[in-house]
Amino acid sequence: RYTAMLHRKPRRNTGSVKGVEKVFPATIDPLAYQPPDLFAEWLYYLERYGKSEEGLFRISGSVPIQNQLQHLYNTGETVKLEEYGAYEIAALVKSYLRQLTSPLIPFDLYDCFIAASLSIEQSGYMSNPITVASVVNIMNRGYRVTLKRLMQFLKNISDNFELNKMTAHNLATCFAPNIIKAPSEDMQVTVADYPFQLSLVVAMIVNYHEIFEILAEEDDDKGASDATLEKAELFKKHMEGKYRQKNVHEDVKKEMRSRYKTYRTASQLYIEHLKVNTPDFLASILRRYEQIQAGLFQLDQLEKE
Repeated sequence: RYTAMLHRKPRRNTGSVKGVEKVFPATIDPLAYQPPDLFAEWLYYLERYGKSEEGLFRISGSVPIQNQLQHLYNTGETVKLEEYGAYEIAALVKSYLRQLTSPLIPFDLYDCFIAASLSIEQSGYMSNPITVASVVNIMNRGYRVTLKRLMQFLKNISDNFELNKMTAHNLATCFAPNIIKAPSEDMQVTVADYPFQLSLVVAMIVNYHEIFEILAEEDDDKGASDATLEKAELFKKHMEGKYRQKNVHEDVKKEMRSRYKTYRTASQLYIEHLKVNTPDFLASILRRYEQIQAGLFQLDQLEKE
């Protein structure tokens, strides 16, 4: 199936040239049952021909060739992948993810994933995949299956690290900035969150099987326990109290209001969709909120000075 796909033309629809679907940037169908076809082709090609290439994804390859490839796809030309090097196709994968109209890790679940990453920081990459799986489970299907395929691919590449020198950490360094982005454009927030973003991607690669093939396959009928639901409700009340506190600078309150909405949504999703009992997850979200709050106050004080 995939061998035949390597020679096909991009699907016709709409895009930069009339009648051609635009690939860069692309939009993932949130209701899709499979990853985007072109994305799947590139990963298949690299698994077959590039997984032993040293520095895959770390070495950038030829920029002019990468630009040419993007132009060919956006204008509906036939692309024969075997005519290009693995490094150029690898760069194409990163560019595709980087240019998605909405990040692969959605903005509305960003803080949930960061909170899950906090629990990873505390317990280690291999010991606590449940919190990550619980957030993966509430992603839209199209994004979830695309993320699953990407992590399966990265796990396969990292398993061959003796040849390609690309460990899970090295791959996460290359991919984290392309798939998970803070909703805030504040550079200080971005820098502060980067270690957690990196830990999250490493954990998803290392624990691919547990997160995506075991925990993410829980029965739909299995709900959160009464104790977990109670913790979620208490969390919401606590957040409302934090939000209503006085003596907060207006700019800070505005930013807190935006963050609060994200956490309120996160806690509601937790109540409605969580399929495993992870009491520490809400505590992680709360710690994350308090870190954000403390950081905002520090920034406010610096501005006043």
